[in-house]
Amino acid sequence: MHSFIKHTFMALLAALLASGCAQSPSTSDANLPGIDRDQAFDRNQDRISNLESWHFEGRFSVRTANKADSASISWLQQHNDYLLKLSGPLNQGTIFLRGNPSSISYKDSKGVVDTAKSPEELLNRHTDYELPISSLRYWVLGRPDPHFAYDLNIAPNGDLRSLKQQGWHIQYEQFTTHDRYRLPGKIVLKHPDVTITLSIHEWNAHLSGH
Repeated sequence: MHSFIKHTFMALLAALLASGCAQSPSTSDANLPGIDRDQAFDRNQDRISNLESWHFEGRFSVRTANKADSASISWLQQHNDYLLKLSGPLNQGTIFLRGNPSSISYKDSKGVVDTAKSPEELLNRHTDYELPISSLRYWVLGRPDPHFAYDLNIAPNGDLRSLKQQGWHIQYEQFTTHDRYRLPGKIVLKHPDVTITLSIHEWNAHLSGH
């Protein structure tokens, strides 16, 4: 494993373990009046829009007309820097994607190292899949990517039910409560040529200690 990526991942993982937070696997079925529903949604959007450092662990599957794959996923976000680890997917073993506003790098367990202008370009080059990593940073939090137009639908309890953006239809099938945040537990992303199912089993929203 590339030593810099390894040390970065271990340092962030240590920060995660030192700042673990409790979560409640609740889907909250309460039906709120229209105005209260919109207010609950807006309050949570305000909170998560200020969430700059977070981590989740989970699994995802990718299905196209010709093939299907699955993998475990670990995502560490520190402000504009991220470290994404995909384990067991796409015949590549373990994949690391490390990104910030000035650089994006790829490393896999076969020893391949590469850089590109976008994480989508790197994954497509080495796995033949087009995963919307840049927007997924926002979608996994249950919010639209602020850089593009969108349509959304709000559930009766104020959670985000679905989102359409950049040709993707994102369906939120489960939310969990973490302190004062409502965060997705299961997401299904559909594009004309691909379906991605993401199940998140561990969230940490307090890596910065705030």
